[in-house]
Amino acid sequence: MDPLLFTAQCCDKVLSAAELVRGDLGVTAVHALRVACRRLSQAIELLEDLIDGDTLKRARKASSGLRRLFGAIRDADVLLQLIQRNLQDIDRSMSELVASAHLVTMLAERRRASSHEALAAIDGPEARQHLDTLRALAELCLALNQGAEEADEVREAPDEPRRGQKKHSGASVLKAIRVRRAKLDALINQGPLEPTPEGLELAHTIRIAFKSYRYSVEAYAIRLSPEDELALLETFKVVQDSLGEVQDAAVLLGNIDRVIRDLPAPESLIGLDHVDLHAGFDRIREALIASTAVHLAALSVGLERANAALDASLPPPPLLQPQASAP
Repeated sequence: MDPLLFTAQCCDKVLSAAELVRGDLGVTAVHALRVACRRLSQAIELLEDLIDGDTLKRARKASSGLRRLFGAIRDADVLLQLIQRNLQDIDRSMSELVASAHLVTMLAERRRASSHEALAAIDGPEARQHLDTLRALAELCLALNQGAEEADEVREAPDEPRRGQKKHSGASVLKAIRVRRAKLDALINQGPLEPTPEGLELAHTIRIAFKSYRYSVEAYAIRLSPEDELALLETFKVVQDSLGEVQDAAVLLGNIDRVIRDLPAPESLIGLDHVDLHAGFDRIREALIASTAVHLAALSVGLERANAALDASLPPPPLLQPQASAP
């Protein structure tokens, strides 16, 4: 698909999602808005050769500003879901249950406070300006795409490069894929992915880079058959899900550390002494670290499969392979 049309569609999804959260701050609605904003941010990067820099700068600011409004809510939702999965084990000890209850209480209160702030902000002047910016971007993209189609119909030299031409736009998508894949490869080669503070920080950086890579691939995959598109994107989703699990665990571990530092007096801990509650948190930490190690170990295999699926979908010669040096 032409990046102009792709970006216009992304703008429409953000606008629809923003309207939805006004009446529904549930888990699904908040997540849908943030995902739509992320996709739009990556789509904007595909327009560098097609739209002036000031317009793109304003659009980036609008997309990231809307996403940040609901960041704290989404973070709380993710951590609450992770704790709920942790509690599904019927063999959890009382100390683990009480420790989890402390986390749930803290996160639920954080979500309530963040929800009030977000609802006030989404109707504020800054958010309205962000939404107006994205409406204008969608209209501009559609107009430029229509102009390119009309130019294609009347031009006598179809192979001549031209600003806004659909062929040129498609090339920008492949260029973005090349650049983002090279950046991702460089990050992966920096060191081993292990459930240590350094390894989790590297995994977070890789997660951000992989999102950009994945969204570029989505813009390319739309031109495939529905079956091939679904198969290709599924391999990328598997990797993104694993990286998301790792990041969620890392954030929850940080929250556990903060809760431990702020534990109330022992007599208020529902009959458990301070040591027992610490033991509960320690067991939760151990379970999180163990599951994180599994996800990290599977990442390299998942990345190889995703890249292989992409290479197989590209027309020959494989455009993502390094160019042979001239003799």
